[in-house]
Amino acid sequence: MIHPEIKLSHSSANNFCAKQLWYKKVGNEKFPINFYLGAGIIVDAGYEAGLKNIMTGIEGCNIRKSMEESLESIKNNLPYDEEIKLVESFDSHVQAVEAYMGWINYKPLETQYFFSLTFEGHTRPTTGYMDIVAERQNLPLIIDIKRQSKPAKKAKNDWIMQGALYALALMKQRNLTEIPKFENHLIIPDQPPVFLVTELTPEHLYMAYKLLTELNERIDKDYWPLNRTHSFCSPMWCAVYDKCHYDHFETVEKLLSKIS
Repeated sequence: MIHPEIKLSHSSANNFCAKQLWYKKVGNEKFPINFYLGAGIIVDAGYEAGLKNIMTGIEGCNIRKSMEESLESIKNNLPYDEEIKLVESFDSHVQAVEAYMGWINYKPLETQYFFSLTFEGHTRPTTGYMDIVAERQNLPLIIDIKRQSKPAKKAKNDWIMQGALYALALMKQRNLTEIPKFENHLIIPDQPPVFLVTELTPEHLYMAYKLLTELNERIDKDYWPLNRTHSFCSPMWCAVYDKCHYDHFETVEKLLSKIS
């Protein structure tokens, strides 16, 4: 089997450019943490600390301290200007997480819930982590936290596909017969949190599976197509932008020579 070390995941299946994914998974290029990813990491540390207090019934985890430790752990992987921006916004992120804790109306059961499953016909497993597995009114609930800079009125399709995969995993692992509830909780600095409820359908679950199946087929064929028309194909959003354009380019003369 080609590339046996590569596992399937939601993020890989929804990567905007398969060639960028190749640089990550096969080319072993290092992708530095930017402000947005870094902010998400420290927010994760904060809400996980807060939820741990609720789950244990002991105020043993300090949200601010947990976020400070998380920031310290990623500083060396941030470009200097991104680090400064993240440090300057740190207090507003702490306040947003602390505010979120006051809105919780569910019973948290687990955070960063790991799953691994293999679909029939796939040559590699699918793995992932659910932010929060919870209950509300004795019904299973999956929550995915998103750190955002502004509110949203509805969940993005990418988020829904993520929830659909999580639902499949939870249904299989816990022998559920009904699709669990799914919500995106948006933690936004200087604003109250936003709660987006998505009623997952069998169609959503099928499309999540289909995206993984297509990714599995592309990896097996070692097929990693470019997507240079996407808005994320820019130096701002892709760490290998310059390298990719150097590696994958042919002159007009070369192109003309390919025509018979």
